[in-house]
Amino acid sequence: MRYFVITGHKAVTTGDFKLDDIAGGAGRLDILVRCVNSAFFLSHDLRKDVEIYLVLEGGDDAPKTVIFKGAEL
Repeated sequence: MRYFVITGHKAVTTGDFKLDDIAGGAGRLDILVRCVNSAFFLSHDLRKDVEIYLVLEGGDDAPKTVIFKGAEL
């Protein structure tokens, strides 16, 4: 099993940002999404032995943790 913990120091925890400004207004949330993409995707399948913990530390109600488990995707 592989575990990844990725911290977004400025990644917002509220939904009050525009999706077309995910790189700026959301605190570089695009980088966290790329990490999730790289950890799970194979050429024609998903890795089942991976867990990713995204720790979002931006915003008023921070920190929040979002968990992705390959066995449950």
